[in-house]
Amino acid sequence: MRLLCLATTMAVLGVTATEYAARAQTATNPELMAYGEYLAGECTTCHQTKSSSDGIPAITGLDTDHFVSALEAYKSGSRTNTTMISVARSLDAEQIRALAVYFGSLNPNK
Repeated sequence: MRLLCLATTMAVLGVTATEYAARAQTATNPELMAYGEYLAGECTTCHQTKSSSDGIPAITGLDTDHFVSALEAYKSGSRTNTTMISVARSLDAEQIRALAVYFGSLNPNK
């Protein structure tokens, strides 16, 4: 029964077993977290940690998949913001995931 539930979940998410395992591991990977923290300095130049400022949204506490999707949309140009398009296009998939994991781990109220 558990295997059927896992298979159904993976089908709904549209991921392979390898991708599913990778997603589960990245959230607890200390090296990926540290890499995200290292990269975050550029992000926090504009993005505040507690709330929106001057129309720039806070990015702490965001769901990792939402964070990744947003940056991929900027990277492809389907989301428009000149600065974010430039930033997203300078990042590879691992860097985006590391940032997502790091910012997702932060409490948005602190």
